[in-house]
Amino acid sequence: MRIYPLGQQARDVMAHIEAADRAIEDADGIITDEVEALLSEVDAMVADIAADADPDELARVVLELKAVEAGRKAEAKRARLAAARASRYVEQTRAAVLDVLKAQGVTKLKGTNHALGIRKAGGLAPLEVDADAVPPEFLKPGEPDQRLIRDALSAGFHTIDFARLLPRGSYLSVK
Repeated sequence: MRIYPLGQQARDVMAHIEAADRAIEDADGIITDEVEALLSEVDAMVADIAADADPDELARVVLELKAVEAGRKAEAKRARLAAARASRYVEQTRAAVLDVLKAQGVTKLKGTNHALGIRKAGGLAPLEVDADAVPPEFLKPGEPDQRLIRDALSAGFHTIDFARLLPRGSYLSVK
């Protein structure tokens, strides 16, 4: 067997593997009968290649596939880094716009197509606890009981100097 047909067979195997990957993604990670059939075909194709080729040709195919794998891993790494960089840019830009709006005392700004607004963060107010100063009645095994501390602070029944509720932050809404 010559390397060209062997290389083509290896590309056919990769095409079947990629089809199986797409089928798995489409089925939300579930291995369906279609995927099982594709993987069985891959096994049969690999067995045919191994039975007919000499070791040098097989080694070349494996090295070619490893090169493809390395290239895809490098591409995935570049994509992850680019996505992280874009995410940082978004957060930096949001923070800068939020600071400018706050400095100017503007809470809403409308354009022709979009609107910006300063919104208060929802949910529970952040809780700051000095873990070393928490008395035993506010501990659960191994750590401070934040729910109990929060309830006590909110009710105002206790003078609590080891914890405090922090103000909720704000964020920039872009519509």
